Amino acid sequence: MENTKLKILLQALSKKEFKYLRWFLQSDFFNTDANLLLLYEALAKHHPEFESAALAKERLFSKVFPSIAFNDAKWRNLTLKMKKAVEEYLVVCEVKNEQITWRKLLLNSYKNRNLYALYKKEFEEILAVLENSAVQNIESLREKMQLQKEYYYHPLTQKIKSFSHLQSAREALEILFEAEQSRMACDEIVLKTARTMKSVRQSGTVPKVEIYPYLPLYKSIFELLDNGAEESFQNARLYFLENISRFCKEDKQFALFHLINYTVNQINKGKGEYRRNLLDIYKIGLGENILFENGFLTSGTFNNIASTGAALKEFDWTMDFITEYEQYLYPATKETTKSLALSNLYFQQKQYAKTIEILIQFNSADFDNMLIAKTLLLRSYFELFLKDRTYDELLHTFALSFIRFIKRKNISINKMKRYFAFINVIKEITKSIEAGQWDKSRKEAVTKEIAQNNNMIAKPWLLEKINEL
Repeated sequence: MENTKLKILLQALSKKEFKYLRWFLQSDFFNTDANLLLLYEALAKHHPEFESAALAKERLFSKVFPSIAFNDAKWRNLTLKMKKAVEEYLVVCEVKNEQITWRKLLLNSYKNRNLYALYKKEFEEILAVLENSAVQNIESLREKMQLQKEYYYHPLTQKIKSFSHLQSAREALEILFEAEQSRMACDEIVLKTARTMKSVRQSGTVPKVEIYPYLPLYKSIFELLDNGAEESFQNARLYFLENISRFCKEDKQFALFHLINYTVNQINKGKGEYRRNLLDIYKIGLGENILFENGFLTSGTFNNIASTGAALKEFDWTMDFITEYEQYLYPATKETTKSLALSNLYFQQKQYAKTIEILIQFNSADFDNMLIAKTLLLRSYFELFLKDRTYDELLHTFALSFIRFIKRKNISINKMKRYFAFINVIKEITKSIEAGQWDKSRKEAVTKEIAQNNNMIAKPWLLEKINEL
């Protein structure tokens, strides 16, 4: 089947959704062209790949129009109608899954048909659902604001009796403005363009935390990004943990993203104690099901979790994680991702031979994964060299091949320097040991060289190895 928008849409449907598409096309209300159902039946057994030779447009055309010679214009018209039908089906699915959206459309229908009594009753019920929801967020506040404003301005609404709805809508608008400003300011800081955030509230009222729990969350994350202080991190982390059940998925992901980035940055600065915080945050993300993207874990997230657990010597937990969560990896990268996770686990367990056994055959289309694998290989060879000097030639050979590998790739100069600095330090230490020149003064000089270089990977590990020599 040709790579058209229709194919992309059909591939995006789950098995259950694709099955229900048949019912949709069978409905005279949604579809009056019987040929679309014939096209569906011709495609059905090939979902979701749609890669069979039987799906050539000429063969599909003959399935739908058996007595007509292939006509490209007629075929394009058929597939266009099918695409529009699938798009309409997707909209129906979304509305069906969003009860508030469905009820708001019904409310609008009552309004357009001058059914005010039904409109008023439905308005009150929707508002009650929104106000009694255990999870409050910007979207629910926006819904309440819009809902109450439209109700107040309905021609048949008694304005004096309903004035409280107008007041609530105005207050919601002010809080919305503050919440959006706080959240956007966090992104501005990440992009290094933030201005000093000032309150925009003019009413002098203070929003209640129990009603709007996401406002303090946004502000605590902003303060963390703004000053980067340990106290700000702890404040944001504790508020997030204490109120996590009251946040929507998007707000949980927002907080988790910034808390993870902060801890990673601290670890990269040599503050290894933050690994415990990082693993705890990852465990929360797994427990709350907020690290997944469309039901999958990305390779980067999976390996970051596994490497953090292994670095903290939580070997049993890390192996259980790899075994339990590998099913959530994207099929195309599942094996390479799992290999990286296992090799890192074995490395932390000091099983260097097993690490090398996995990585010597490792190959990935992802250049960053290749860098991770080759870095881990070089570290493994260096560890073996420290125990057995006969690994010297193998270590030197691999270091040179690693440098050539990096030079062949089109990467930034800064990234190249980070890896070259790492490789050159290992080569420098190795040569000094082989020449019998590794003494206290040499050790101090190399330690100082590493400490002063802020553009080098694996600094904590290098400093740890030097300290052991």
